[in-house]
Amino acid sequence: MLERVSIAEAKEVEIDFILPGLTAGSVGMLAGAPGVGKTMLAMQIAVAVASGRDVAYGLWKVHGTGPVTMICAEEPVDILCNRLHYIKLSEGITQEEAEDIDLNLHIYSAMKIDTRIIVTSKEGPIEGPFLSTLRQLALNQRLVILDPLVMFHDCNENNNVEMSYLMRVLKNICIETQTTILLVHHFHKGGAYDKSWTAVRGASALTAAARWQMNCFNEIVPKTNVQVVRLEIVKSNYVGKIQKEWTIRTNEHGVYDARLPIPMPEDLEDDEKPIKKVKTNKYNGRYEISEVF
Repeated sequence: MLERVSIAEAKEVEIDFILPGLTAGSVGMLAGAPGVGKTMLAMQIAVAVASGRDVAYGLWKVHGTGPVTMICAEEPVDILCNRLHYIKLSEGITQEEAEDIDLNLHIYSAMKIDTRIIVTSKEGPIEGPFLSTLRQLALNQRLVILDPLVMFHDCNENNNVEMSYLMRVLKNICIETQTTILLVHHFHKGGAYDKSWTAVRGASALTAAARWQMNCFNEIVPKTNVQVVRLEIVKSNYVGKIQKEWTIRTNEHGVYDARLPIPMPEDLEDDEKPIKKVKTNKYNGRYEISEVF
């Protein structure tokens, strides 16, 4: 159904945001290299949206709370249980608070089932065995997280036609169920050196169709052995000037924690020898490990 918009009747409408720049009812993408901590960050986002708490103890404030469903296609139950335990421990969530959060938080391990929402056929991509289940799970959810995207289809990620079909299916789920979908996706092989939306693996249709994209990069603070994660919103279709870059550390359990200090090189003594040598990548100026000694 077409819906006409009139300039004569147009007025400013308050936009509902899930996270900074991520509008409710859209498809967004959280991308990064393997091991950067995408799943943990996605779980902390899920806990925050379900509870109203800040993400990672002050990284971001969530805009409105509600039910959250996260489907983890690569993580077994034991690993997910440990992750949630460490989030609860790190963020100081009491048992009573955890029981309240559980009313809105639905995290599933889907390792033992076929999670394809579209599959390939001789005629092209068609509906997969998990699509109807996903529609039911997504109904009236504030946020749905799919981790990782590659496990929800068996199509050629480099094929724009097939990826456009996948993104249309996801967009239609958002419309039908009144939810927002956040996809956890991987960088391509050189993506860690690419600061733009093109860092993700696969056809450009993926990022073109996503309304929001955040990239996650591992970095080493110069002159130190301190590893940090840089988070950058590289695409946000429906927002103007907002903060789009953050630097944060993870604790010993891999939980993101905005309270952990980020050491600055100028605060260090000149004779303090770092454990890791660091050099600047000539393509984008990022610091990266060059040698361990």
